Amino acid sequence: MIVTFAGYDIKVGTPVVSRDGAEVGTVDSTIGEDLVVNVTTAGTQLLLTESGVAAFEPDFIRLEKTAADISAGNYDKVGEPEPAPEPVTVADPEPVAAEPATAENEAAAPVGLLSTPSDAPATDAPAPVDEPAPEEVAAPQADEPVADDAPAEDAPADSAVPAAATGTPTAGGQTIHLHAEDLIAAKRQVATGVVKVAKKVLLEDKAVDVDVFTEKVTVNRVDLDEDADVEYAFEEGVFEIELKGEEVEVGKRVRRVGQVEVGKERLTTTQRVTGQTRREEIEVNEEAYDASRPDGDVYDPIVAKRLTDTD
Repeated sequence: MIVTFAGYDIKVGTPVVSRDGAEVGTVDSTIGEDLVVNVTTAGTQLLLTESGVAAFEPDFIRLEKTAADISAGNYDKVGEPEPAPEPVTVADPEPVAAEPATAENEAAAPVGLLSTPSDAPATDAPAPVDEPAPEEVAAPQADEPVADDAPAEDAPADSAVPAAATGTPTAGGQTIHLHAEDLIAAKRQVATGVVKVAKKVLLEDKAVDVDVFTEKVTVNRVDLDEDADVEYAFEEGVFEIELKGEEVEVGKRVRRVGQVEVGKERLTTTQRVTGQTRREEIEVNEEAYDASRPDGDVYDPIVAKRLTDTD
C-alpha cells in the first residue's frame, strides 16, 4: 500500500529513524496532510508533520527528533487533543510627546514634505497620504535644492548621509539565517541471502583382489611286484573323492572418511551512498535610490515641476 505525504509516495511499513540514526517505528497511514507512524518502542502512534521530517531517504524517513525524545514521549500522538494556546498580553503603546515646530525643524525637513506652492492649481495636487513620522530626519546636503525660505547656509555642518552609502547597518536591520542539509548514513541489518549445505550419495564401482584356493585330483601310478590278498582281488568299484575350494562373498563396512565444518565470516566493505540535499544561498540585488532626494523617495509631482522650472 502506498500513501502520499509532503509530495512523496511512501510505502506502508517504511522504516522511520530518529535524527541520531536509531529506528523508532514504521509508516502506517495518513490523516489529512500528516503522516501516522507506529512507534515500536512505546506502542503508540506518532502524528508527523512535514516540518518534523529532517530528510526523505530512499529506504527510510529521518525525523528531526532524537531517539531520547521519542522514548520520553515528546511527540504529537494520534487522538491526543492539541494544547490550548496561551493568551498573549499586548502592552499599550507609550504616548509620544509631539515635538514643537521650530524654524530648524522646517529647514531640516525634506523638500517633498513641504506644502504645495500657492501659485499651483489646486486640482493638480495629489491627495494627502498619512505617513508615519520618521524617527530621525536628515538635513539635506548643501548641493541639494531646498525651499526658498530655507537658505543653504542654515543647514548644519554634519549633514546626514544614508546608511546604505556608509555600509553601517541601521537599527531596522535583519539577520537572515541560511540552512543546508547533510547526508547522514544509518545502518540496519537485513537478510542478504541463505546458504544451503546438502549431502548426496554417489555410486561408484570398486574392485578388490582376493586369493582363493580350489582342489583338483591328481593320479600317480606306481608299479609294484608283490603278493596280494586273493579275497579282495578282482573286484570292481567306484571311488569318490570330494574336492573343496573357496569362493568370495562380497560385504561392506561403513567408515568415516572426513568432515566438513560450516561457519560464517563477517567481511567489512565500504559502500558509497548518494542522495540529494538542499541548501540555501543568499542573492543580493542592489538598486540605487532616486538621487533627487536624500532619503531615496521621489518628489511630489508639483514640487518636482517647480524645481525643474527653476533649473
